[in-house]
Amino acid sequence: MSKSLPSYLKNFTCYLLRVQFAAQKDVEIKEKWWYLPSYALGDALMNSKNYQHLYDTLFKPTQGRFKNVPSRIIVRADSTRRSKFVKKEILNLYITIVSNNKQEITDFIDFLPEWADFHFFKKYSFRFHSSYVLNPLSNEFEPSRQSNIEPLDYKFFNKHLVKWKDALEIRFLTPTTYYKDRILSPTDEVFYDDLIKRIQNRALNLYFSFLAPSEEIDESSNFIVETNAVTLLNGLSFPRQMIIKKQKYTLSGIKGFIRYSVPYSYKDDYLLALAHYIHVGSNTKIGNGQIEAIALSEQESELVVTLPGSFIGVSKDTFRVKNGNKIVISRPISTISQITILAPNVTVSSYVTRYCAKKNIRIVCSYTLN
Repeated sequence: MSKSLPSYLKNFTCYLLRVQFAAQKDVEIKEKWWYLPSYALGDALMNSKNYQHLYDTLFKPTQGRFKNVPSRIIVRADSTRRSKFVKKEILNLYITIVSNNKQEITDFIDFLPEWADFHFFKKYSFRFHSSYVLNPLSNEFEPSRQSNIEPLDYKFFNKHLVKWKDALEIRFLTPTTYYKDRILSPTDEVFYDDLIKRIQNRALNLYFSFLAPSEEIDESSNFIVETNAVTLLNGLSFPRQMIIKKQKYTLSGIKGFIRYSVPYSYKDDYLLALAHYIHVGSNTKIGNGQIEAIALSEQESELVVTLPGSFIGVSKDTFRVKNGNKIVISRPISTISQITILAPNVTVSSYVTRYCAKKNIRIVCSYTLN
């Protein structure tokens, strides 16, 4: 197994900030809002007296090596399902900036108070509160004014590898937009090799547009090796409708998880670690496309019931096995690909049987079910 990486991965750097805004009064947000802070950022930068240059270099770059120049910034809002904030409550935003220039980050930090004067923040009375930078050595956020402002680099990403053996779960933490002009449906497949290729292309584009020395050769011919990965369990949820901005593209995306049986690859592992921070797919600027990889084993993917008279049900995205009045097993649904019953007189709720049929979770039993 090769431990070598191409330059676009080994030399890739970015920064992660946590920016906090405080509600100035009790607030109720009656609209989908996860993408609104990003729109406010664009206008705030464009109208900034001292930091307008960041609009053309970070938010909507005008120069790059490729025809389609990607944004270098990702704005991901935390707890986007919330609709109510009480006075002085904090709203957290996580900002990834692809850069190897510390001065750009310092300028962006100095700009942050201006962000609150536009659109979403002004409408809902949020004011700038504080900012933090992720320290790649401690993996903790520290106040921006007290931080050395170091980038996330090869050493950092290498410490966050999954190192799976033969089974891998990929979780889509924010809506992931695979296509600009249509949404994925339950009949579409999210193939492992295609996902890895998309991550690689995004890393390539960002690196050679903004990070690579001007004389470095484009490595876009660095092909992905087909893995013959097998989908073990598809736990994706698909958007029911498209969210359109200006009649041009959809902001909708898939969420949930998908599990693969796939041989380990150091390069794939590194790409997945990187993708957690730079996201994948379209509309990453508004926070779409954050993913997380989790290593799985056969034991972790199987729920085994061995006590006679048990009941298998579901509560809050969790399989729960009760025996009498006691919960004896509690496992997140997303980690299970098979339920094995090795005891008599076990009852399975009708919801569990329907859900397992829909998600292709096997139910294997040695006795007649109730």
